[in-house]
Amino acid sequence: MDKSFCRDPFFDLNIVWNTSDPNLTHCMQDTLLIGLPFGVLLISSPIWLIYYYFIEFKYVTGVRQRSIGPLFFLKIVLTLILIINAIGQLWYLADLNGGWDELFPSEIVHYACLIVICLVVMAQVMVEECLKCHTSPPLFLFWLILILCEVAKLKSDIQGIMNVNGTWEQWVLLLTYFPVLLVQLVITCIPDMDQKTTSQVSPEDGASFLSLLLFSWFDGLIWKGVRHTLTQDQLPKSPRSIHVGGNVHDFLNLWRRKVASKQVNFASHNDRSFISIWPILIQTQWVRVLFAFLVAIIHLVLPFVNPQVLKLLIHHVDSDEESWKGFFYAFVLLISSTVSTITFHVYQQHLSISGIQMRSAIIGAIYRKSLKLSNHARRQFTVGEITNYMSVDAQRIVDTFPYTMGLITSPVTILVAMYFLFLEVGISSLAGLGILLILIPINGFSGKWAERLQVNQLKAKDRRLKLMNEVLMGMRVLKLYAWEIPFMDRIKKIRNLEVKILRLCARLWAFLNSTFTCTPILVTIVVFAIYVLIDSNHVLTADKIFVSLSLFNLIRIPLVMFPFTLVETIKLFVSLKRINTFLNANEINNGNVSQELEDEGNAIEINDMTLTWDEPESPSLKNISLQIAKGSLVAVVGEVGSGKSSLLSAILGEMEVVSGSASAIGSIAYVPQQAWIQNMALKDNILFDKEFVSTKYQDVIRSCQLKSDLAILKNSDSTEIGENGINLSGGQKQRVSLARAVYSNADLYLLDDPLSAVDAHVGKSIFTQVLDNQHGLLRDKTRILVTHNVTFLSKVDTIIVMKEGQVAEMGSYQKLLSDGAAFSEFLNHYAKETLAAPISSNLQDLSETSTESIPLEQKSGLAANSTPNDTGDLTEEEAAMVGRVKWSVYWNYIKSSQKQRFLLVIIMYVLGSALLASSNYWLSVWADTNQTNPNEANNNMAYFLGVYGAFGVTQLIVEFSREFLYFLGCARASKVLHEKLLQHVFRSPMSFFDTNPTGRIINRFSSDVDVVDQRIPQGLSDTMWSIFDTLSILIVICISTPSFGYVIVPLVLMYYFIQRMFISTSRQVKRLESLSKSPIYSNFSETVTGMASIRAYKEHTRFIQESEERVQKYAKCTFLNASANRWLGTRVEFLGNLIVFFAAIFAVLARGTLSPGVAGLSITYSLNIMDTLNWLIRMLCELETNSVALERIIEYANNKQEADWELPNDPKHITANWPQLGNVEFDSLSVRYRDGLDLVLKNISMEIHGREKVGICGRTGAGKSSFTLSLFRILEADQGQIRIDGQDISKLGLHALRSRITIIPQDPVLFTGGLRFNLDPTGLHPDSSLWSALEHAHLKSHITSLKDGLDHEINEGGENFSVGQRQLICLARALLRKTKILIMDEATAAVDLATDDLIQATIRREFKDCTVITIAHRLNTIMDCDRIAVFSHGEIAEYASPSDLLSIDDSALSLMAKDAGL
Repeated sequence: MDKSFCRDPFFDLNIVWNTSDPNLTHCMQDTLLIGLPFGVLLISSPIWLIYYYFIEFKYVTGVRQRSIGPLFFLKIVLTLILIINAIGQLWYLADLNGGWDELFPSEIVHYACLIVICLVVMAQVMVEECLKCHTSPPLFLFWLILILCEVAKLKSDIQGIMNVNGTWEQWVLLLTYFPVLLVQLVITCIPDMDQKTTSQVSPEDGASFLSLLLFSWFDGLIWKGVRHTLTQDQLPKSPRSIHVGGNVHDFLNLWRRKVASKQVNFASHNDRSFISIWPILIQTQWVRVLFAFLVAIIHLVLPFVNPQVLKLLIHHVDSDEESWKGFFYAFVLLISSTVSTITFHVYQQHLSISGIQMRSAIIGAIYRKSLKLSNHARRQFTVGEITNYMSVDAQRIVDTFPYTMGLITSPVTILVAMYFLFLEVGISSLAGLGILLILIPINGFSGKWAERLQVNQLKAKDRRLKLMNEVLMGMRVLKLYAWEIPFMDRIKKIRNLEVKILRLCARLWAFLNSTFTCTPILVTIVVFAIYVLIDSNHVLTADKIFVSLSLFNLIRIPLVMFPFTLVETIKLFVSLKRINTFLNANEINNGNVSQELEDEGNAIEINDMTLTWDEPESPSLKNISLQIAKGSLVAVVGEVGSGKSSLLSAILGEMEVVSGSASAIGSIAYVPQQAWIQNMALKDNILFDKEFVSTKYQDVIRSCQLKSDLAILKNSDSTEIGENGINLSGGQKQRVSLARAVYSNADLYLLDDPLSAVDAHVGKSIFTQVLDNQHGLLRDKTRILVTHNVTFLSKVDTIIVMKEGQVAEMGSYQKLLSDGAAFSEFLNHYAKETLAAPISSNLQDLSETSTESIPLEQKSGLAANSTPNDTGDLTEEEAAMVGRVKWSVYWNYIKSSQKQRFLLVIIMYVLGSALLASSNYWLSVWADTNQTNPNEANNNMAYFLGVYGAFGVTQLIVEFSREFLYFLGCARASKVLHEKLLQHVFRSPMSFFDTNPTGRIINRFSSDVDVVDQRIPQGLSDTMWSIFDTLSILIVICISTPSFGYVIVPLVLMYYFIQRMFISTSRQVKRLESLSKSPIYSNFSETVTGMASIRAYKEHTRFIQESEERVQKYAKCTFLNASANRWLGTRVEFLGNLIVFFAAIFAVLARGTLSPGVAGLSITYSLNIMDTLNWLIRMLCELETNSVALERIIEYANNKQEADWELPNDPKHITANWPQLGNVEFDSLSVRYRDGLDLVLKNISMEIHGREKVGICGRTGAGKSSFTLSLFRILEADQGQIRIDGQDISKLGLHALRSRITIIPQDPVLFTGGLRFNLDPTGLHPDSSLWSALEHAHLKSHITSLKDGLDHEINEGGENFSVGQRQLICLARALLRKTKILIMDEATAAVDLATDDLIQATIRREFKDCTVITIAHRLNTIMDCDRIAVFSHGEIAEYASPSDLLSIDDSALSLMAKDAGL
C-alpha cells in the first residue's frame, strides 16, 4: 500500500514472521483489521433483519411485549463510550505526533471507520429492539471478529505503555476500549427477554446466538435430567421450528398446488399423473437445507488446514526456528478444530430439524389420506401397512436425512484430499485415486442390491405387521380356539423371510465395511510403494509420511460413511416410494351424495343408482331408486347379505358410484352395525366433542337405557372405556353408539341394526323413547333403521325390502302385507313365532344384564373393583423405564447372537486396532531411519515396505472375517429376540391385551423390532470400532509423548463427567420418545376403525388435530434427543480438540528430544481423535438410546404368562377323543380376577350332564361371563375345581383343554387370508369337511358363487362379508371342530330371523349329542333348554328346568319376567 497513505508497509515479513517478537504493521491494523469486522456487519445485518422481519417477527409479536429493558440502554451507553474513546484516541494520536497534519490518512480512516461502525451498531440495536429481537447474530459476529482483529493493537498498545511510562490518558483510553469491547461481546451472549416471555417460549427460541452455536440452551434440561427422572410434563415447550401443524400445512399447500397443476383427480379410476413427494418435501425445507449446506462447506474446508499445519509442526520439531511459531501452530490447530466442531453440529442440527419437519408432514399427510381412502384403496392398504408407513418409513427420514449431505461432502472430501496428496507425493497419488475409482462400481452394485433387499424386507414387514395387527385385535378368539400356534407359525414364516434378507444384508455389510475400512490402508501401501519405486531420489521423510497419512485419515471417515449413507439413502427413497404410492391412492368421491334435493319435502333422493364396493363389473347395489320424506321413520329389512348395510353406506357416500345420483339433507348421525367406541370416558364417547347440556344429556342417557349401567360403573360416566369398547358388552356398546347419535341432534339418522345386540324389552323401550313417531326423542327427524326385528315394522312409516342388492319392495306395513308378496309370507311366518313365544319379545335385556359392564367381565376379564388405578381407568399410561439401560439388556442381545461368536469378534477388534497402530508406528520408524541415514533409504525400502504391506494385508483379512461373523450374529439375534417377544406376547393372559392398546403392542413389533434389525447392529459395530480406535490413539500418543499423560487424566475425567450427565437425560428422553409413538398408532388404528362414523359426523378436523397433538409430543422428544446429541458432541469434540492442542504443545516443548517421525505419529494420531471421539460419542449415545427399543422388547418378553399350553402328562390324563360324554362339574368353584380383589364367582357347585342343553342367565354383574371364562381357564380358579368327564381341567395344558371345547362368540372375528385358513388354521380337516360345515352353516351356495371358493381372500376385518355372514362362518368353525361341549354367546344377534331359525335348527341337529351351554341374550334361545341356571351376585340362585322355574311365582326367572311386564 502507498507509503503516503500508511505510516509503514501493509505487510513486512521481518516484523510479522522472521522475528522473536512478532507484530502486525500499523497499516494492516488501520485498514484490513478494522475493515473486516465492518464488512461482516454490513453484509450480515441486512440478511438477518430481512429474515427476522419476514419469518420470526410474526411469531414474537404475540409473545413478547414491547418493553425496553436494561440491556438495550447498556448497549447504547457502551457504544457511546466507544465513540468517545475513538475520538479520544484520534486526538491523542494527533497530539503525540505533533499535530493533525502529521497524521497519516490510514490512521484517520481507522478511527473514522470505528465511529461509523459504532453508529451503525446503535442503529442495529434500535431496529432490533423495534422488531423485538432477543439476540443478534450480526452483532455477536461483529464484536467477536473486532476483538480478534484488535488483539494485535492491544499487544502494541500495552508494549508502548510498558516501554515508556504510560500517561494516565493512555491508560484511560486503553481501559475504556478493550474492556468495553469484551463487555459488548458478553452482552450479545445474553438473550434480551424478560422472565414472563422466557416462560412462554421454548429454551431454543429464547436462546442467544452463542447459546445456539454451543447448544448451551440445553443445559437446563441436562441438569434437570441429572437431578430427576424426566417425565413428559417436565420437558420444555416445543420450538417453533418443529410445530407440526405449520409443517403439515406447508406441505399440503404445495401438494395441492402440484395436484392442481397436473389436474389430478384422486377420486377417478382413470390413469393419472403420479405426484412425487420428494421435490415437495425439499421445497418446504429448501431455506434450512441451503443454510445447512453452506455451513457444511465451511466444515468441509477446515479439516484440510490441519495437515498443512502438521507439516509445519514436523518441520518445526526438526529445526531451530523461533519457539513461538510452534505454539502458534498449536493454537491454529485448536481454533481450526473448534470452528470445525461448531459448524459440523450446527449443520447437523438443522438437517435433523428438517428431518423432523418432513416426518411430521408425512405422518400428517398419511393420516389425512387415510380419512379419504376409497374402498378399493382400503383393500389395497391395510391398517397394519399404513401403520408401517407412519412408524418405520416416515421414521427413516429422521434417521437418514441428516446423513444425506455425506453423499455430496464425502466425494468432495476424498477428491480434495487426493489433490493435496498429489502435491505431497506427486503422480503416485493417482494410484490411490485409481483404487478409489474401483469403488464406484462396487458402490453402484451394492446400492442396487441394498435397494432390492430393502424393498423385499419392507414388503415382508408390511405383511407381518398386517397379520400381527389382526391377531392382536382377535386375540380373544385365538385363545378360546387354541389357535395361537398356527398363527404364530404364520407370523414366524413371514419373519423368516425378513431374517433371510437380514442375513443377505449381513454379507453386504461385511463386504462394504471391510472394503471401505481397509481402503485407506491399501491406498497407503500402494501410494508409498509406487512413490519410492518410481524414483530412487524419492525418500519417505516424516513430513511426507504423516502429512500423507493425515490426508488418508481425512478420507477414512468419508469412505466408511459413504456406503452407510448410500445404503441408508436408498432405504429412504424406497420408503418414500412406498409412502408416495399410498398418497397417490384413490380417494372417496365427496360428490357421491349431494345436498341439492329436487323436492324440498324429501330428506333423501336416490335416482337409478348402481353402486359397488370395489369393481364396477360386480355392483353390490343395482338400480336403486327411492325417495324418503323428511321426518319419516323408514325400516330396511332383508336377508343376510341382501344389501341393507350397503344401502346406508350408499347414503353416506361410502360406496363407488357406477351410475345414477343421490342427494341427502344436512347433517348425518350414523350408528354402525358394529359399534365404534373410542378409548376415552363413556361421557366423552357420547358427547363426541359436542357442547355438554345437562338436561339434554340426561334425556339421552335415559332414552338409550344407559341409566342403570352408569349406576354400576365405578366412576359413572367418567369411567374410561377400553380400546374398541373392550370393557362393554355388545349391547352396551350399541347403546353408547346410539346415544352419541341421538345427542348429536343431526338432520338425518342412519341406524344399522342397533337393536340386534339388545333384548326385545330394552329394544322396545329404546324404540319407543328414541325412534317412535309419537314419543321418541327423534320423532321430528328423518330415521332410517336397518332391523331384523319384525315387531317394530308396524310402527314405521315406510319399509324397504332388500333382496340381492336391489329394492324388492317398498311401502307401508299395511301395503306390503296386502300385496301378498314375499314380504307378506315373511311377516306371517314370524308373527306366528312371535305369538307362540311372547316371552322372547318382552323379557328384560339379558344381554345387558349379562355383560357385567365394568364389572368388565365378559370383555375384559376385570371385575368392577379391578380397574388398574383408582380413577377407574382401564388403560394405564405406558410407564417409562428409568435409570441407565441395564447391562443385562446388552448381555441378552449378546447371548441371542451367540456368546462365543461375540467374544471372537471382540478379539478381532483388538487385533485390528493393534495391527493399524503397529503399521503406523512402523511408518514412523521408517521415516526416522530415512531421516538419520538418507543414503541408506533405498537399501532398506524393500524391508520396510514388505513389513508395512504384511500389516495391511493381515488387517484386511481380520476386518472382513470380523464383519462377516458379527453381522450374521446380529441377524441371528434379531430372529431370536423377535421369537421371544412373539412367544411371550402370545402367552400373556387376556388381561394384558385388555389393558394395553393395540398400538402400544404393535409399536414393539414395528418400530422397536426395526431398531433391533437395522440400527443396533450398525450402531454396536461402530461403537466397538470407535472404542478400540480411541484407545489405540491415546496409547500411541502417551507412548510417543509421555508428558501427554499429565493432561490425559483430567481430560478423561471431564469426558466421563460430561458423558454421564448427558446419558441420564438422553436415555430418558429417548424412552419418552418411544412412549410418545404408541398413542399415535393407537389413535390411528382407532380412527381407521371408525372412519365411516368420523366421515358421517364430519369430525375430520377434530381427529386430525388430536393426531397432530400426539405427533407434536413425538416430534418434541425426537428434537430434544437430536439436540442432546449435538450438546454432547460439541463438548466432547472440544475435549478432543484439547487433546490435539496438548499433543502439539508437548511435541513443541520436547522438540529437542523428539524425533520428527515420533512427533508426526503423535500429532497425526491426535488429529484422528476428533473424528474418532465424535463418532464414539455419537455411537455410544445412539447405541444407548436405541437400546431402549431392545429394553422394551425384553420387557414384554418378561410378561406374566398364562399356564402352559401343553403339559407332559396331558396324554396320561385324557384320550384323543376326550371328552367323550361332555359332563361338566363345578365343585365349590370360586374365582377372582386377581389377588386382592373380591370373588366374582363364589362357591359355585353344579353339574351339567352329557348331551344336556343348559341356559345361563342373570342380571348385571351376576357372574355369567366369569362362568364361561373359567371354563376356558381365561380366569383361573381361586378355590375349587372344574371337572370335564371327571378330569380336573387345572391339571391339563390350556391347548389340551381349549381345543376340546368350542365357543361361538358374540363378535365374529375373521382374519386376512383364505377362507380355508379362517375355518381351519390348523389344517387338520380335508376340503370335504370344510364344505360340509359351510353347507350346514347355510353358506355353501354363497361360497360356491365366489370365484376362488375356499381360497377366496378375506379382506382385513372380514369387510367383504356382511356381519351376518361372518357370524355364519364362525358357526361353520364350530361345526368343523364339533367338540362334545359347545358354548354359545349371543351367536345369532346379527342375523335375520330366518337365518336365526336355520342356525338354531342346525345346532339342534348337529350338536344333539353334545353338551350345549347358552349364555342368554334372547329368551327363545334358552327356553327349549333342559335346564336354566340363574346367576346372582356370583352365585347360583337357582338351577332347574325352565318349566319348573317359571311355575314358581317368586323364582328369580319368574321375577325377571314380571319386571319385564309379563
